[in-house]
Amino acid sequence: MKQCIFFFFILICSFTTYSQNYYKEGDKCFEEGDYTCAETKYKELYKSAASETDMQFGEIKIQRAKLCKDNLKIANQEFASLNYAKAKEKYQAILDSNPKDVYAKSQIDKCDTKINEAETTRLNNTSTPTSVPTGAPKQSNSKVTKTDILKREAKMRESDSPFAKILYVLPAGKQVNIKGKTSSDYYKVEYNGKIGYINEVYFMNSEPIQNTDNPTTSTVTEPEPTITAKPKKLPPFSSLGIHSGEIAKYGLLYESGGNKTVGFHISARTSFTPEEDILNGSGIENKTEIELGPNFRLSNRLYLNIGAGYGYYDKVIRNDYAGTLSLEKTGYLVTSSGLMIRINRVININGGVSFMDIYNAFYKPEITFGVSFNLKK
Repeated sequence: MKQCIFFFFILICSFTTYSQNYYKEGDKCFEEGDYTCAETKYKELYKSAASETDMQFGEIKIQRAKLCKDNLKIANQEFASLNYAKAKEKYQAILDSNPKDVYAKSQIDKCDTKINEAETTRLNNTSTPTSVPTGAPKQSNSKVTKTDILKREAKMRESDSPFAKILYVLPAGKQVNIKGKTSSDYYKVEYNGKIGYINEVYFMNSEPIQNTDNPTTSTVTEPEPTITAKPKKLPPFSSLGIHSGEIAKYGLLYESGGNKTVGFHISARTSFTPEEDILNGSGIENKTEIELGPNFRLSNRLYLNIGAGYGYYDKVIRNDYAGTLSLEKTGYLVTSSGLMIRINRVININGGVSFMDIYNAFYKPEITFGVSFNLKK
């Protein structure tokens, strides 16, 4: 049993480490100013997300890297077109999101130098004022329409932002009309007569198409969203699963809660030790227990279980006068305590200890472990 518990915790830690590696690699690329690399790593994180919260953070990081990449492209174009004021504005927007971007800092210094030189020339030669050319990148106004299929459930939002209002929740396999693509990797779609936006990672055959929105209109300089992002609360649960212990190995577990601070749980376990094994001494340890009680929500994923109930075990009675052995059921008070962790909206794991007859004496507790599955959608 201890090996099972250890295995589950190792599995959880391994999955968490796997996701954290993409976080670290993506953040490293972002800090070095390689926004294409950062965007790729964040997309890998998004695809391997284990929960709605991880998906939301991954989506935010993808958009931040994408906006910096687009800003850098526009800034370089403006710099090449000698529009140093506009280029400086875009480089500064990148620096606001990533203060460690050395390239953006150096380009801002170059822009300041060029702007000062132009101003000095204008003042010294007022008869033939020199104007700074203002070339701007061409904007694509082409319209692209195609259809694609959603590979999983997706939220159609009012605008191309993970914080925008949700218009519809579309099921996996739904075919939608795609009107175009924004600079933040959202597809502009039409559904049920309404126009909305869905992130490209939800589509079955996601492929590059022309941007239909002006990239210069992106809200690149907004405050960093990851600072104020609040993890989404997991929905209520009503779970049924298996429960096992060192002695009473076979059991069922029911848990419910999530709506309020206090929920409910009940567990029934037994050892199923045959009477013959108890009488001949090959299976001395045996017991049957049922306990119930409240669970208290400590955080979004962590719950404290406290319970009490009734248990009994078969005790061997020796009659030396008659030369016989018999079994007598002996009852006792059961008390228990443990923790329940919500891995995601479907799976919960449960670990704890069960105390036998604690009212009369303190015996070595039995370690218990369980896994339950949410019955609610």
